[in-house]
Amino acid sequence: MPHPNAPLLPALLSAPGDAGSLEARSPCVGLFRALVRPGELLQAGAILGELDVLNARGAVTLPADAPPLRVAEARTPRGWSPVAWGQALLALQPAEIGAASAGAAVEAAAEALGLPPGARAFAAPTDGQLYLRPSPTDPPYTAEGATLQPGQLVGLIEVMKFFYEVRFDLAGFEQGARVLRLVAKDATPVEAGQPLFYVGGL
Repeated sequence: MPHPNAPLLPALLSAPGDAGSLEARSPCVGLFRALVRPGELLQAGAILGELDVLNARGAVTLPADAPPLRVAEARTPRGWSPVAWGQALLALQPAEIGAASAGAAVEAAAEALGLPPGARAFAAPTDGQLYLRPSPTDPPYTAEGATLQPGQLVGLIEVMKFFYEVRFDLAGFEQGARVLRLVAKDATPVEAGQPLFYVGGL
């Protein structure tokens, strides 16, 4: 079972030659198990899978400077499989494919909630169990009407007993944002790309 404080291991990204496509490659030798599915939307820092190195498990993540990407296909067998350093783990495609329709869907959802024009969704970076407060008796990390600054902690997502911090980071809101509507519930499962809350400008 993975340790809650297991290290994060950013994957190596490379272009195999196909226009616009990328491959996530193993950062070291070990046993790898993917935790994402084809078609899944990935943001920077998203958890791609687990890597067991000499019985010590870490989480393989999308690098912090990676653009939004979508999983095209797995490059390793299902379940645990041995991998070498630099071995392809996943084939990825730019998430801009279909971005116009996705943006329209976000705008429609915001309008349905009665939010003002320009409201933007902040989405879950990966699948897992979402926690919006440190414990059931503690106040939430954020609330409707609260202001957020880039890098501010807004929740935790549990994946296979790993707990990962979710920090606010949304293009266009580098100077901060205000929480307009919380749509995700505490201690519930979420999927990558699922809106957690909507924000607007300060």
